[in-house]
Amino acid sequence: ADPFLSKWVFDVEILARYLNIHDRDARKLADAVYEYPLERWVDVGGSKVHARDFMKAFVDVVRIRRKYL
Repeated sequence: ADPFLSKWVFDVEILARYLNIHDRDARKLADAVYEYPLERWVDVGGSKVHARDFMKAFVDVVRIRRKYL
């Protein structure tokens, strides 16, 4: 029901929320999450990601950590 804090690192926020719900028990996270590797990457030209977006993502990670962990 709560909106995400970040549009860039929402996956990090999902993991932080899960840990928060389960009293920061990383074992439960390890049992619940599977990292599925990509078999190949297809690069799409014309990316709109800029250097400043990396700073925004970093700030969002700090905000997520403060709120959930």
